[in-house]
Amino acid sequence: MTALADEIADLANDSSRQLGIAIRVDQGYDTRVVTAAADQPMMAASLAKLGIAAYVTHRVTIGAVHWEDVLVLTDGIKRRGTGVLYDFPAGTRLTLRRAFELMLSVSDNTAANVVLAAVGSQRTVNTWLALQGITQSGLADRDDRLFMSTTTTADQVLRVLDLLWATSPEAVAAMRRNHNPKGLRYSLAPPSWWSQRRLPAVKWLAARSGGRPRLLSALIWCAARLPANRIVANKDGALNHEGWRYRHDAGWITTATGDRATVVVLTSFSSPEAPMPGIWRWFRVQRGWMIAAHIGRLVKRDLAA
Repeated sequence: MTALADEIADLANDSSRQLGIAIRVDQGYDTRVVTAAADQPMMAASLAKLGIAAYVTHRVTIGAVHWEDVLVLTDGIKRRGTGVLYDFPAGTRLTLRRAFELMLSVSDNTAANVVLAAVGSQRTVNTWLALQGITQSGLADRDDRLFMSTTTTADQVLRVLDLLWATSPEAVAAMRRNHNPKGLRYSLAPPSWWSQRRLPAVKWLAARSGGRPRLLSALIWCAARLPANRIVANKDGALNHEGWRYRHDAGWITTATGDRATVVVLTSFSSPEAPMPGIWRWFRVQRGWMIAAHIGRLVKRDLAA
């Protein structure tokens, strides 16, 4: 762990970016923690969906809602961005379980709104999370039911991950189906060729479905049930906000022997005001994921040591 701590410290010393890192390695009875600027606030982006997932699981556990409850998609809660549900017609019916899976596996913004509307508001979620010791969930403290992120920190995200691992096998299973090959998954456990091309196909078919319920139901299942991975379960987040590019990743790396590392990597870079050539622009966008991938390899090496 000393080598891992030294390498994380070296990464954090680079002044060209902001990093927030929190890592905990559980091997048998031994627990080791490495952090770097873990209390540095950054825009949460889609990592705020983890707090929603924890609260939904709680509501299911106490019987207030059920995984098979049927929800209806409306135009008022559609939101552009990542995911597939935006391209489905209003009136599409899906279960809470499917919306929950889409929110985590493909980071579907519309699915997050559907789920949030079924269980309360952002303020409701924040109030419950505060009782669990999580005071910066990344969710805006508002009464409306539309997902909007604010700031969080690496140590707070680590707390949410601990809550999900302990209480929500459904969330862990959905995060094992994360479609994004970047970040922690890169070179550790990349998704298949087909899983990368499935979502565009689902969106294309949904837009041309004519509202047929059975076809829409099959497409939702297809989008939510991507192939699971046995090594990495993660949730990524990306946001461009007020001149900063945020690229985050958080989740678990596990081994066949039951060892587990919980990893949170928050990154932010200032966006240049002047236009950049395409290859350099691509590199700046990707380097947050590259840092998460590098840290994932370091953690996997530490688990194998």
